[in-house]
Amino acid sequence: MNAITPDSKPIDKWIPWMFVAFFVVIAMVNTVFVTVAIQTRPGLVTEDAYEKGLAYNNTLEAAKKQKSLGWTGRTTYANDVLSYTLKDKTGAPISGATIKAEITRPVTQGHDSTAVLQEAGKGVYEAKVALPLHGLWNIRIYTTWHNQTFQTDTDLTLP
Repeated sequence: MNAITPDSKPIDKWIPWMFVAFFVVIAMVNTVFVTVAIQTRPGLVTEDAYEKGLAYNNTLEAAKKQKSLGWTGRTTYANDVLSYTLKDKTGAPISGATIKAEITRPVTQGHDSTAVLQEAGKGVYEAKVALPLHGLWNIRIYTTWHNQTFQTDTDLTLP
């Protein structure tokens, strides 16, 4: 039975249901957030993270050796052609190198690819690469020339 007192208002009987509605709304919002998080990010940030962590000193040594080479690389992408310009310490073009590109999309899986770039002349290497989606792409270039290795990493945003 409802006991109505002289100073009670009609809305007072809805106060317990307002608490229930508040928590239902919170649960619905959390459900949306969890669903979006699960569907948009696979969760794996780095493959073989433990092994890479153990080899971190080797990575630091390779980076120091690469820096001492003084090479510079510049990556561009236009009209489905990936171009890479490679120069030595003096700014002279490097010819005859073996160049491979790993192309990854950080926000979605299933679109990663690799390409071998062919020399187009004067230190410029090219490959025909069609990137199927707009947005952010990561291009990691691996270069080998006269038993020396060099790698660069470039982020590319397609409009």
